[in-house]
Amino acid sequence: MRLPATFDALRERDFAIFYVGLGLSLIGTWMERQALLWLVYDITGDSEQWLGLAAGAPLVPALLLSIPAGAMVDRVDVRKVLLTTQSLMLLGAAGIATVVLSGVVRPWHIVAYAVYASAVFTVDAPARHAFVVRIVGRDRVTNAFALNAVAFQVAQVVGSGVFGVIMLTTDIGEGGCLAINAVSFACVLASLFFISPKPRVANALERPHPLEGLRYAARQPVIRAALILAVGTALLGFQVGQLFPVYAKAVWAAGPDAYAWLRGALGAGALFGGIHIATRASTLRRGRLVFVCGIAAPPLLVIFAHAPSLEMGIALAALMGFVMIQSHSATSAMIQTSVPDDLRGRVSSLFTLCVLTSFPLGGLVGGFVAEQIGAPWTTTAGALTLVALVAAVHLTHPEFRRAR
Repeated sequence: MRLPATFDALRERDFAIFYVGLGLSLIGTWMERQALLWLVYDITGDSEQWLGLAAGAPLVPALLLSIPAGAMVDRVDVRKVLLTTQSLMLLGAAGIATVVLSGVVRPWHIVAYAVYASAVFTVDAPARHAFVVRIVGRDRVTNAFALNAVAFQVAQVVGSGVFGVIMLTTDIGEGGCLAINAVSFACVLASLFFISPKPRVANALERPHPLEGLRYAARQPVIRAALILAVGTALLGFQVGQLFPVYAKAVWAAGPDAYAWLRGALGAGALFGGIHIATRASTLRRGRLVFVCGIAAPPLLVIFAHAPSLEMGIALAALMGFVMIQSHSATSAMIQTSVPDDLRGRVSSLFTLCVLTSFPLGGLVGGFVAEQIGAPWTTTAGALTLVALVAAVHLTHPEFRRAR
C-alpha cells in the first residue's frame, strides 16, 4: 500500500522504526512534564516563583553545552550518541520517579532533575536532528521534521489525557506518571538497535571548530532570521504553556483536569498544524508561512490571556498550538535544508541552544513576572513583544520572506 504524501518520510524503513519508538517515548515525556510542573506548583503552596524556577532550570546546561555538543555530533557516530543519551534519560527519570513515589520529594529535587535532564537533552537534540537527516535524506527532510512535530503533538494530546486520567482516577499520582516515562525510554532504545544511519563522509583528521556553525549562521540571512524567530516563538509564544498551571488553578479556579485539558488542546491544535505542514511540504513557501503565523499568534495569546472561561481558553489554546507549531517546524526545516552536511551538527546545536534556552528563560521570567502582575498580563506583554520582533525580522531579512 502506497503511503499518501503527508507521510512520505515513513517510506524509509529506518525512519519509520525510529519514528514509532520516539513517538511512544514522547507520550511518557509529556506525562512527566505536566506531572513535574503541577507537582512543584502544588507542593510549594501555589508559588509562581518556584514554577518559574522549575521551568527555567534547564537554561544553564543548555547555554554551556549546546555548541560543544554540536561540534561533537559532527565527529562521531550519532547512533551511539543517542544510545548513550537515551540511557541516561531513562536512569534520571527512574531516579526522580523513585523520589516522588517514596514521598520525600522537595522542590529542589525537581529543579535539580530539570538541570540534569536538560544537560542530557542538549546533547541528544542535535544528534537526533543529524540522525533523522541521515536516515531520510535531504529530499524528505522537511516532511520528516513535520512528522516529528506531529508525533510530538500526538504525544502531548495522549500524554495529557493519560495524566488527567491517572490524577483523577488512581492513587499513583505524579509519581506514577514519572515511572511510566522512565519505562517509555525503552521504546527509543529498542528502535535504535534495529537501524543505523548512513555514514557521513569526512576527513579522519577533521577537528571541527565549535564556533564555525555560529560563524556560518551569522553569514546566512535565512538561517540567522530562522534562529531569531525560533527564539521569539519559544520565549514569547510557547511561554504561555509554562503558565497553564496558574491559569487552571488561579485564574479559572480549577484542578489538574483543567490543566490537562489546556495542555491537550494546545497539543491537539499543534497536531493538526503539523499535519498541515507535512501535507504541503513539497510546495510550501516556508518564509511566508512563518511570517503569517508570527503575526497571527500574538492576538490569539492576548485573547486567551483574558478569556472569561476555561472552555474559551481551551478552544484558544488549540488555535495557538495550530499556529505556533507551523512556525516552529518551518524554521527548523529551513535550517536543516540550508546547511551543508559537515556543519549540520554545529548549526543544529544552535537551534537547540535557541529553543532550550528560550523555553526555560520564558518560563523563568514568566513565573517571576506573573507573581507580580498576574499570568494574563504577563502573556499579553509577551504577545506584544512577539509581534514587534516578527515584524522587525521580516523587514530586515527580505531573503527570509522569499525562502522556500
